[in-house]
Amino acid sequence: HIQGLVEHTSKQNVLGASDPSYVYDTTSIPHKQADRSFFKAVRMADTASCNDVIAERKRAGSWIEFDITKELAHYDAAAKP
Repeated sequence: HIQGLVEHTSKQNVLGASDPSYVYDTTSIPHKQADRSFFKAVRMADTASCNDVIAERKRAGSWIEFDITKELAHYDAAAKP
């Protein structure tokens, strides 16, 4: 697993796609409190699908489980899975 703070920049590149409906021009807005823009990641099997990642996120106790009470908190570098 890894975790860290996200450093936002104002530069953005829009990539092309074979299907124009997949091309999105989005705007990223960092949180006003820098320690609230963070990421968590966990290694999955090379054969993992998108559905496997979604299932892992929904698994209680998973390192990448979405928990609104934790997600609204500040980044904690000492947090362990």
